[in-house]
Amino acid sequence: MAEIGEINFDRQRRESTADLGEIWHKIFERNPLAFYNRVRVFERNLKLKFPDYVDYEMYHVLNGTSVSPSFSLRKEDFPGEFSVRRFLHEAEKEFGK
Repeated sequence: MAEIGEINFDRQRRESTADLGEIWHKIFERNPLAFYNRVRVFERNLKLKFPDYVDYEMYHVLNGTSVSPSFSLRKEDFPGEFSVRRFLHEAEKEFGK
């Protein structure tokens, strides 16, 4: 049985990924081709640097793939310049809010 803190963390994590998904869609609506091309380049770099990229929750946010809620990913986001959160926030600034 999960502890209360774990449940709250999981809920916050889902809300966070949902927020990032919304950011992704808003950027895509503004400039679909340019943003799609940017995502593909970023994704390719992630795959080259991190052979275990499918184990990262943020990879699935970036790629728009779904993961069953019962499937627990081992890692949330990539470090430093490879952070999907960072990538999306920078793209949001570049393509406008």
